[in-house]
Amino acid sequence: MMGPFSYRLLTATAISIALATGPPLIAGDASPVEATRVHEDNFRLLSLRLGRLTLADSLEAYTTPGDGLCLDLQQTVDALDFPIRVNAGNGTANGWFRAESSVFALDRSKHHVRAGGRDESVRTRDVLTSPTGLCVDTAALARWFDLELTPDLPNALLVAKSETKLPVELAEERKQRQARLRPAEERALDTFPRARSPYALWRTPALDLVADAGFIDDKVRNESRMTGRYELYASGEAARMSFDARFASNTRAEPESLRLRAYRKSVDADLLGALKATEVAFGDVVSYASSLSSENSYGRGAYISNQPLDRPQTFDRTELRGELPAGWDAELYRNGQLIAFSDSRADGRYEFLNVPLLFGNNRFEVRLYGPQGQERAETRTVNVGMDSIPAGKTYYWAGVLQDEKDVLTLRDIPRVRDGHPMRGAAVIERGIGKRTSVALQLHTLVPNDDERLTYVEGSVRQIVGPALIQLDLASDFEGGVAIGGQMIAQYKNTYLTAQTLFADNFVSDRVDPGLNSQHSLALDHYFDIGAQTIPVGVKLAYKDWTAPRSDTLDVAARISARLAGLSLTQEVAWQHISGVRGAGGDDYMTGTTLVGGRVGSVRLRGEARYRLQPTSELESISLAAERALDDRSIVRADLAYETFTDRVRFGAGYSRRFDRLALGLRAEAASDGSLAAGLNLAMSFGPNTRGKRPRMTATKLASTGQAGARVFTDRNRDGIWQEDEPLHKGVTIAAGTAHADRPTDESGTTVVDGLRAFQPQLLSLDASTLADPLLKPAVRGIVVVPRPGIIMPVDFALLPTGEVEGMLYYDSGKGADALPGADLELVDKDGTVIAHVRSDFDGFFLFQDIVYGDYALRIGTATASALGLPQQTLKTVHIGDAEPIVRAGSVTLIQPLAALTIADAAPDDSVAYGGTLVRRILR
Repeated sequence: MMGPFSYRLLTATAISIALATGPPLIAGDASPVEATRVHEDNFRLLSLRLGRLTLADSLEAYTTPGDGLCLDLQQTVDALDFPIRVNAGNGTANGWFRAESSVFALDRSKHHVRAGGRDESVRTRDVLTSPTGLCVDTAALARWFDLELTPDLPNALLVAKSETKLPVELAEERKQRQARLRPAEERALDTFPRARSPYALWRTPALDLVADAGFIDDKVRNESRMTGRYELYASGEAARMSFDARFASNTRAEPESLRLRAYRKSVDADLLGALKATEVAFGDVVSYASSLSSENSYGRGAYISNQPLDRPQTFDRTELRGELPAGWDAELYRNGQLIAFSDSRADGRYEFLNVPLLFGNNRFEVRLYGPQGQERAETRTVNVGMDSIPAGKTYYWAGVLQDEKDVLTLRDIPRVRDGHPMRGAAVIERGIGKRTSVALQLHTLVPNDDERLTYVEGSVRQIVGPALIQLDLASDFEGGVAIGGQMIAQYKNTYLTAQTLFADNFVSDRVDPGLNSQHSLALDHYFDIGAQTIPVGVKLAYKDWTAPRSDTLDVAARISARLAGLSLTQEVAWQHISGVRGAGGDDYMTGTTLVGGRVGSVRLRGEARYRLQPTSELESISLAAERALDDRSIVRADLAYETFTDRVRFGAGYSRRFDRLALGLRAEAASDGSLAAGLNLAMSFGPNTRGKRPRMTATKLASTGQAGARVFTDRNRDGIWQEDEPLHKGVTIAAGTAHADRPTDESGTTVVDGLRAFQPQLLSLDASTLADPLLKPAVRGIVVVPRPGIIMPVDFALLPTGEVEGMLYYDSGKGADALPGADLELVDKDGTVIAHVRSDFDGFFLFQDIVYGDYALRIGTATASALGLPQQTLKTVHIGDAEPIVRAGSVTLIQPLAALTIADAAPDDSVAYGGTLVRRILR
């Protein structure tokens, strides 16, 4: 007698033979040809753009013979947000695009693709093999997905166009509408479990060390000297608080500054009990910035706040600050546009002040470059229009500090202003409605080395359509008054920013003495020109001063573009200073050219500053180029000229990163005969894995967060590792752009470095790296909120799984027949449906990846309703170590079935459904 499996195999074979001997769907050559591989020397990284949307910054591609280009299929469909899964091993891809009705099925071995109801033969050159998967020709992809794909290899671009909007475009439009109408929705990360790590009385800090030593023969000063400099940055935990410390020397290796800070931050606003604070800090801190009264200042002091972390304090601009180790430089990008550079400073910080904000999404990226070729990116997103306070919500900020004074002063750094006066602020904001909020602020400070003043400042903020408007009023206790108004708006690709201010005997950080009024208007527009998006900005500003100071009119223009992988920005600024008492005015015009990016394998950075009026003169120019010799070594060359010294300087360097440290060598020569040479060293120390062993690495540890992941089989399903539960080696853990340098070791652990501190991030386990296919993660991912210098322990529990298979029959009184197309469910002891499948054409069903336990097998709700049956339990099964694969055998529905019709069956007698044959079942 033929068994169920043999019957199923025979039936499938018969159907396959019938299909194979039938006429082809599409005429063409489908003879099997050995797959062709791409040539790795033809590798390219492209930026995929759809209108103004950048869908991918590093899409892998390869040039092919005949000026062709192929794209990594999985990366492409992921960027387009098409739910298509690629199996590179067997050369298949299945899913849908644009809409669920547009089915996509690719089978390279059969030279066949079905895309949106169209069947097409696949040529060998259409689908190639790459080191990471399948690489598909752009012409074929464009044809299959109804797109236009235009490569622009000199600019490293791939421009996509579609006659109808793609789901990713519609989703972006919905986000923009939501940003204008209501606060952001609950984040998807909230649906994942979160790893908790309470603050400790003491956790050994991570330590970043940067040191250099050199020799200078300076012809300008006519002296030769040795130089030495070091900087240590540490972060850890003490007394249940985070702390950081920076200890630095001057160029003579003499201790110069020591900066200390203790603080707590919480994205959940659960600090200090009823105060529900998000942040509390004391030591070296930063003060509050307002629209009319106070600028940001740093010094020793303390503050407390319940405002969301990283929320901008001012209306139309923001400040970005961070640690910049000695010898590093920084580049600032806003929405991909190069804005500014910052070199290392004596205080070890980078500062980008008064950076303008646009309505909607502002994505800032600070790219940091180290002397040994290190690269690090810090990103921050500011959504203008989305940060209005929710109705009924109150935010506060209160703090005090001593201007530009460290907690422990080793050596005073010269300041423009005298002394270190105290300043303080108290701020309260309230959401009145979905579109309206009000604020009241109290500030005390000493502006412009003058007498101390106390200010009261109030503001009203209102969203009106695609615009955000704020009105401000401030007064000091000496009778000075200032009134201001600001607006940020967006219409399609155009962004508008306007500001006005009137002052009457009012002096503050924001308003200089003698200013009567100031007004500005800025317009930014993004032009789509061919494959390029060109941002152009124009700003006009007028200041009215009390005599004898002259009024000023400023006009500035900026244009940016990408060319051959480079970001180019050109700025021109013109200023007119009016004459006093009828005298003629003065005109000044300056220009700045910024260049940053890559040309092939070379990273370039250039900056030129020059005067255009009243005289034309080059002020300075610099150009630096870096090229990686391998994944650990970099060579650098730079050229600079300054008019002030009338000297040309040339430098060259070599750096190499080892596992435990990074070393750099540098030499310089100048046109006046000056010479210099130096050696640079960088390394970090910190806890290893789960904080039990020290480690030394070239990766910066103190300024970022880490996660110590452990992977184990959770036999008792309690989520906690026990001594008798196996640990797993060779498993890969990732967290967005960060990743573990190595998979888990023999102890089942590894470390994920480079996590952004105090930002929720999702850690996930790559199930494809598990040696046992019958193990699966207990959760899809785990959210961590890293703290700098601390390894957050995260346990990934694996659950053993099994399978349940069988044959489904029905008995209508005339003998048992297979029942295809029926829904079946597995239900746990709590009554929760944990899996459902549909029986094949021959009644075969298979449940996979089922966690060990006791389950009930029952007919699905829809099928039971269609059959006129109660949702009955058909069989109980137990999956465990003794029987991981349960063969349920024949499961029969014994009840007469009258005029039986499967609900999902098509009107005809047979139809392809999900790759199986579903038949109409009649009595």
